[in-house]
Amino acid sequence: MGVEEVGKSEVKGAVTSGPVYRGTPEDGSNIYQLGPAYLDVCADIHPREVQNFISAVGEEFAVTMSSAVAVCDYIDPSLSAAPYPMLQPILLASRKSCHSKGNWYLQAGDHHYRFSIFSHTPDWRDGRKPAVAANHDLYAVVAAEPLSDAQLPPIKSFASVSADNIMITAIKKGEDDDSVIVRVVEIDGKDTNAEIQLNFPVQAVKHTNLIEEDERPMQFEVDKLSVSVGHHAIETFKFLPG
Repeated sequence: MGVEEVGKSEVKGAVTSGPVYRGTPEDGSNIYQLGPAYLDVCADIHPREVQNFISAVGEEFAVTMSSAVAVCDYIDPSLSAAPYPMLQPILLASRKSCHSKGNWYLQAGDHHYRFSIFSHTPDWRDGRKPAVAANHDLYAVVAAEPLSDAQLPPIKSFASVSADNIMITAIKKGEDDDSVIVRVVEIDGKDTNAEIQLNFPVQAVKHTNLIEEDERPMQFEVDKLSVSVGHHAIETFKFLPG
């Protein structure tokens, strides 16, 4: 989960080149010209993608709403728009691919929604934990039969990180080998030291870039890695199982 603050987290000058799609989708037509493909300023795009929650923060209090929907907005879309933030989850919306011959993205099937909304002190960080918790239900497992060859104790987590503001965003197989790739992101905007712990022994750990290249060896313990993550940084680590 990343955290974006409207008006503060936009990337300046990110759209500078690429195709502009024009014309018609007829075969043989010149449907693109050189230039930026998406001219919209990110700060002006509504609604916006979210993960887990959206917060409105004032001087005296804040309100946070959590939901599993992918898109939310905070601006009243009606003709007589309210001057204050209006937290809105977008439940269903059909969209067409930006490609001139692209398909429609339809929302077929059954949809179930859960929400939580609560007030708290005027800092979005104070709403993060209860919002994420409300969006990730705990389901009780009744009379679970243990496997005969089970080796891990019930309290052993698959992976954990010690700092609340360091989020594990990916655990996957390495692209070119059988390593385990762990990617983390810092979401509070502050430099942080943390420990990443896995439930299997490790023989080597390497720090890589986002595409798992530029490998640099790291010091580690048997199943634990101490890392320093800069503010807003995305870091990738390659674990070689022991």
